[in-house]
Amino acid sequence: MTTSIRLFFISCLLQYKALFTWATPQAYVMSKILVPIFQLIFFVQLGIFAAGRVNVAYFAVGNALQLTALNGVFGVIMTVGNERSFGTLPLLLASPANRLATFVGRAFMHVVDGISSVILGFVVVLAAYALRR
Repeated sequence: MTTSIRLFFISCLLQYKALFTWATPQAYVMSKILVPIFQLIFFVQLGIFAAGRVNVAYFAVGNALQLTALNGVFGVIMTVGNERSFGTLPLLLASPANRLATFVGRAFMHVVDGISSVILGFVVVLAAYALRR
């Protein structure tokens, strides 16, 4: 049990380093803050154009929740995809380490980053709603 917990935290640490060492602070701000904000604004404006102002909250909340797909789908799948493309996936699967702890540890930082993106999306939605009134 303690080795699985240790493996989980080591996987979290390594995934954190892999996730955030490629990005400069400017690239992180662009990819994790500005892109979601502009995506949210774009799709809310598109919804207003297509359906009117009646469903603005529906479009805003839906797009704020959709931001998890950026991290949950792309982040976690790219983690396994990169293991496969770099040729380390067979080694990972053949290792005696607990696979559940390994893959959950690798996905954990993407989940935390996705939650922070959703919180940012809701802050933008609330700010836009407060400015509208």
